[in-house]
Amino acid sequence: MIRMKKSFLILSIIFIFIFGLSNSFNYGLTIMTDEQVNWALRTGFDSEQFKLYFDLSPNFGEELNMITITDLDLKLADLNDMISLSAGVLWLNDRPTQDYIDAGENRSVIFANVGFNFHVQNVSAKLGVGYPVGQDFEPTTNIIDYLNLRMTYTVPKPANFIDDLKLQFRFTKLRRDISIFISTPIYE
Repeated sequence: MIRMKKSFLILSIIFIFIFGLSNSFNYGLTIMTDEQVNWALRTGFDSEQFKLYFDLSPNFGEELNMITITDLDLKLADLNDMISLSAGVLWLNDRPTQDYIDAGENRSVIFANVGFNFHVQNVSAKLGVGYPVGQDFEPTTNIIDYLNLRMTYTVPKPANFIDDLKLQFRFTKLRRDISIFISTPIYE
């Protein structure tokens, strides 16, 4: 019970810290392209320095099974107006999509990556290279096993709107997801 209270307190402090540094709050849906298509609720925070996305998909079967995906990206340095260097973590707690993992078990994989963020008008993208940490991963010479690509398109909005509608595609060897979400400014 005390451990649960400590965990709740730590998560609350982290949430307040992230909320205080964020420029916008995101909410929407994610289509997870596993062997069967799953829908997930998406929440997240954006700022100039970081992006945090969290996808949650409950699976009500014989027992409650949660699929969660946490995607954190921190800007390290601006290279110019359109390109920045960033590092991130993609934490997957989901159903496996590869043959080398037992299909009946959930997996919990942390995919650490570093890469470049590109931003041109309404399109932003991250191309990163990473490695699955803490997983029995056999190194290969196939570059696709190490790539992390995230592309986001912001739909142009009418002048009276304050929210942004965004479409996002996330691709790694471990996940291929499509999200549609609304980004609402926290501070005006």
